[in-house]
Amino acid sequence: AAKQERAQELLSHAEGTFQQFGAPNVNSLKLEKLNNQRFKKLCFNFSFRLFANQGKMILNSEEVASIFHFPLTQLGSPKVKWLKARESAVPTNLSKQGIILGKNIFRGEETVVRMADDDRRRHLYIIGQTGTGKSTLVNNMIQQDIENGNGVAFIDPHGDAIEKILGLIPKTRIEDVIYFNPADIQRPMGLNMLEFHPALPEQKTFIANEMISIFKKLWQDIPEAFGPMFEQYMRNALLLIMDDPVSGSTLLEVPK
Repeated sequence: AAKQERAQELLSHAEGTFQQFGAPNVNSLKLEKLNNQRFKKLCFNFSFRLFANQGKMILNSEEVASIFHFPLTQLGSPKVKWLKARESAVPTNLSKQGIILGKNIFRGEETVVRMADDDRRRHLYIIGQTGTGKSTLVNNMIQQDIENGNGVAFIDPHGDAIEKILGLIPKTRIEDVIYFNPADIQRPMGLNMLEFHPALPEQKTFIANEMISIFKKLWQDIPEAFGPMFEQYMRNALLLIMDDPVSGSTLLEVPK
């Protein structure tokens, strides 16, 4: 408190909250005001756990739960600082390399929190309510990768985030950008769904299964349009076309 009067007011308010635990002619909690010397002695004894026997209280479980518990949201006591999250120090094995996620401030010490590339390869899941900064965190990570000369692949299912990300790209990396928008009919760009790496022929089976899965989702409301015979013919046609890359290996080569 800035003034003695304000301090006395807060102390009186705290004293009043304990009156609910007292009963006439029975036990009650009494606030004892200490002078400077006795207060210093109390702090010393409390720090070194030197408790006097006359200051002990024997309480049952209900009494302990009534006095010592987590603060309630309806609590009107002043000077109660509500925290939205618990503060904690950073781990001792925190990576010194990688992109910056933020800063940790604990007991007045500021530490930069980074995420190493090896940790990012194990996937990262970002959750949070609307407006808590999920998109901002992703944009900051992308911007750091771009500035560090690394490659970035971003899939935007809604189409509202890519415009901001494109604005983060410096002029020095404009030639590295590949912007693929299937809905842009003014500048169409082809995507061969049957393309695979020649050194990995096992990808052909995976691609055929994925294409069939896509068609099933597109015509899931018409199950009779995608029967077992059609699925067999389509799989064989896809595998045959991919087995001859010279033919072009696109869906255009699949006979109707």
